[in-house]
Amino acid sequence: SPLASWTSTRTGGALSPFFSPDGEFVAFIVGSRLVKLAVRGGPALPIADINGTFFGGTWNEAGEILFATEAGLYLVPDAGGGPALLVAPDSGSGESFRWPEVLPGGKAALVAIWDGNVDHLGAVTLGSGALQRLGLAGSNPHYIRQGYLVFAMIGSAGGGNSGALASGTLLTVPFDPDRLAILGSAVPVTDSIQVGINSRTAKLGMSRSGTIAFAAGTVGLSTVVAVSRDGTARELGTDERFYQAPRL
Repeated sequence: SPLASWTSTRTGGALSPFFSPDGEFVAFIVGSRLVKLAVRGGPALPIADINGTFFGGTWNEAGEILFATEAGLYLVPDAGGGPALLVAPDSGSGESFRWPEVLPGGKAALVAIWDGNVDHLGAVTLGSGALQRLGLAGSNPHYIRQGYLVFAMIGSAGGGNSGALASGTLLTVPFDPDRLAILGSAVPVTDSIQVGINSRTAKLGMSRSGTIAFAAGTVGLSTVVAVSRDGTARELGTDERFYQAPRL
């Protein structure tokens, strides 16, 4: 069927949207609250209050939403309630979980593990909270039904400790969702995927069949210029980095 667009006037300030498994609802963050909205219309319904920074959510067919904050991975019923901590990062490790995605069957989920320097791929069992590290660097994991894990390798730009992100490379690797095991070597799919500066998220979406939609290019890299009152701009000779709110 042709691609259709959908816009709601009741979603001001919405961030990090994700669909229910049947595609009838979309969940998202507004302020510090996780809410859901029927695609066919109706009011936004509260699901849970979120303490901390929201790093992505995913919805399984059992009516549970798994989401990440810097404190760990949480489960909450899609009908609403208090989030239950499923697994927390190792104490003192400096790690945080990001961008979970439930695997087919709803018993486990892929997740990215950020250690402060590098993203790593992992999988968590929803029943027990057991975390399995997959031994591969990468972020924004997705599973496609042909039996592959697709993920982003996020690079930096600007040199030194600038913290400016350039773009991501999308890779794929054979993966067994039952054993939660990588079965081969990763190969690149495409590069120059746009990456969020603060969130370290590759700006892409993917269907279970493997169709990818993504924003291309770099984001956030700039130089500093001085602008006179008559509108004349003068380069100050700064390196390309991520600059915010310059002032005298």
